[in-house]
Amino acid sequence: MNVELKGIHKVNKILANGSIKTYYYAHRGGPRIQAKYGSPEFVTQYMALKQSASPKVKRNSIDWLITQYLESYDFKALSDASKREYKRYLTLISQKFGKAPIDIATRNDAIAAYRQWHRSMQDKQRTANYALAVLKKLMAWAVDSGNTTTNPTAQIKPIKRKGKSTRRDIIWTKDQINHFNTVAGCHVKNPFNAALLTSQRKKDIIEMTWDAYDGDTIKIRQSKTGKDVWIKVPEELKCILDGLDRTHERVFLNSLGQPWTLDGYDSSFRAAKIAAKVNGVTFHDTRGTAVTLAYIGGASFREISLMSGHSEREVEEIINTHYLNRAAAADAIDAIKKVNQAGKV
Repeated sequence: MNVELKGIHKVNKILANGSIKTYYYAHRGGPRIQAKYGSPEFVTQYMALKQSASPKVKRNSIDWLITQYLESYDFKALSDASKREYKRYLTLISQKFGKAPIDIATRNDAIAAYRQWHRSMQDKQRTANYALAVLKKLMAWAVDSGNTTTNPTAQIKPIKRKGKSTRRDIIWTKDQINHFNTVAGCHVKNPFNAALLTSQRKKDIIEMTWDAYDGDTIKIRQSKTGKDVWIKVPEELKCILDGLDRTHERVFLNSLGQPWTLDGYDSSFRAAKIAAKVNGVTFHDTRGTAVTLAYIGGASFREISLMSGHSEREVEEIINTHYLNRAAAADAIDAIKKVNQAGKV
């Protein structure tokens, strides 16, 4: 390929089998180029995508408001993970309302259109409510920044789950853990099993450093809450950690021996979950599973509180209301022990 193509964004994805596949995009955050790299078709697609990459945004439209918000302090102050999620839902908002003039889109009688859009996604409750939350944030910022005086979305309520259920009802079962651990490579399943045994969030697990582990306890400052938690390391987790190479500052590394990124781990975790045919649970559900494991293992509310970062009252409410799936929890403990005993971690 003799043509200089500026701005191409290259992403290396680690697949479930440990191999690496490279994807090319017209620009960072832009559309993927489907043609084979180096081919004439690749250049043709690149040029076409670049020409359509920067459409003119009409001033004082919702699309214009979104571009202003993305440059605001409010948006830039968000965590990287929140920025990614917000951009995802701002795209949905743009697709539906982007061309609408602000003075019409912020009239009080526009509430009907927003409520109908929100309810159209009710089969995916989390998506619907997150999209609504971002829309309300955008409109609130528009008022604060002086772009409008009214926020027609303020009175729209989130969709409630039937029976008041939450993801706290969901834990990983023995079969799901076994299937995942059988398919996933060590670099993917080690952080997963560590989360199952500590109730820590994905970001805090994959960014854990060796100086946080003294052989008996782990100290983590939770990225979301800022709380310091001290975790007594269970035997199953000690087996995992003591078998890892300590030549790098980070505890958990990818298949190339480099620190994980959130996007990189998400991609590999998702691929392994698909390969294992595990459905209905997410990495975040390890939080609930871990609380259950600790409770069934005999930990007190105080001990679980110190481990998870919840208050003791929250721990008691969680266990009493959501996490008393004792049979599934006991099976999950057995599944992790089986992996360790088989020497597969």
